[in-house]
Amino acid sequence: MVDVTVLNPLVQFNLGSPMRQCRAVPFRGDGMRGLILAHCDFPNIDAHARYVRYPTDTLKISAFTFGGERLWAVGYNWKNLGGL
Repeated sequence: MVDVTVLNPLVQFNLGSPMRQCRAVPFRGDGMRGLILAHCDFPNIDAHARYVRYPTDTLKISAFTFGGERLWAVGYNWKNLGGL
């Protein structure tokens, strides 16, 4: 018999754009708790040097409370091409 575990989300966030790569870091401050998300629709920003391709999307960083409320969002332009 196969034991199947179902993963249900505890909270969902609307990033306002498609996402194929994401990094999340928890934060706590001013009586709030949540996540800071670095996200992008380009799937391969951290590629090995031989496979690097010019990104087709820019990096975005957003902060959300665990209740799903967006606190702030920053979008970087094409001059800032650091990896995630």
